[in-house]
Amino acid sequence: MLHGVASTRAAAVATGGNLLLSDLRTGYLLLNELRYRAIVGTFGVSRQQANLVTLVGVSMVAQALQDRATRLLRVTGPPMAMDGALTVAGLRGVLCQVAGVPSADVPGAGALLAMGILGGAFAPTLTRALRGLRADSLRLSTDFHHRYGYLVDPGHRRARRARTRDTAQDGGTPT
Repeated sequence: MLHGVASTRAAAVATGGNLLLSDLRTGYLLLNELRYRAIVGTFGVSRQQANLVTLVGVSMVAQALQDRATRLLRVTGPPMAMDGALTVAGLRGVLCQVAGVPSADVPGAGALLAMGILGGAFAPTLTRALRGLRADSLRLSTDFHHRYGYLVDPGHRRARRARTRDTAQDGGTPT
C-alpha cells in the first residue's frame, strides 16, 4: 500500500508543467555555472566577485551600444537628390558596359541586369537559409511535442495510454 502512495505522489509531481520548469531551471543553472567558470578563469576573481564583474561588463557593453547607436543615428543631413541621380547613372553605365553596347538602348536594362545579378548571387543562399529554418523549426516542434505533447494534445500517445490505464484501474468504466 505504501508503494502505491509513493508512486502516486511521484506521478503527481512529474507533470509536464513541472518538467518544463525543471528543464528551464536546469538550463539556467548550467549557464550560470558556465558564467562563473568563465569569469573566474578569465579575470582570476573569486566566485563572490563574479557577479560584480558581470555587472561591470554588462554596463560597459550597454554603454558601447549606446555610443554606437548615437553615432549611427546622428543626422548629418539628408543626401542630395543629385547624389542619388549620379549613383544610379553610374551603376547603369557599369551594368550596360557589362551587357554590351545594345543594352544601353533598352529602357530598364540597368534594373533588369541588377535584379539578375542580385538574384543569381542571393538565391542559393536564401534557399539554403529557408531550408535550414524549416528543418530547425520541424526539429524543435518534434522535440517539444515528444516531451510535452501530451499536455497540449489530448490525442497524444501518452494521454491515450494514461486514459486506458485509468479505465483499467476503475474496473472498465471510462472516465
